[in-house]
Amino acid sequence: MATRDCIAAVSAALVAVLEEALKAPGGLGGDVQLYTSQSFREPMPDGISVSLYRLQYDPTAWNRPVRPGESGHRIAITAYYAVHAWSEVAIRQHQLFGLAAEVLARTPVLTAEFLNDHGPARDVFAPGEVVTLVPETSSAAEGAGVPGAQGLSAPALLFAVRGLVFGAF
Repeated sequence: MATRDCIAAVSAALVAVLEEALKAPGGLGGDVQLYTSQSFREPMPDGISVSLYRLQYDPTAWNRPVRPGESGHRIAITAYYAVHAWSEVAIRQHQLFGLAAEVLARTPVLTAEFLNDHGPARDVFAPGEVVTLVPETSSAAEGAGVPGAQGLSAPALLFAVRGLVFGAF
């Protein structure tokens, strides 16, 4: 079971996955940044942003006791992310979107090792734990606070990260 830093670890790992692809031979170059809602006021001129736009409890695992022999209860969360491509040149923005879509499609699972290597601490996820990336539709973003989903001109790739289980309280 992960620690409460699991959301931060996933965010950092998503940035790392996209950063590695941009900087790889044949990549497009550019920056990848983790965005907060304030970041959208002045978006970067060129690159990819990753933003967490919604968290939702998984009611099927809500407050269930942990494994036998452990004390406490667990919390299961689904984290929803938006990936935006930024450029002053439309073709470049579209290329960045294409790269991001390809990278996220070929990375449907993030392992504990990868998450711990890129997160805020080395022991956030236990060995063998994984989280899964699942595509979302734009209708899922309506009313959820996704920049671009409510009349703004900022297209985004949307996906959910499932398998975030933490707790023991």
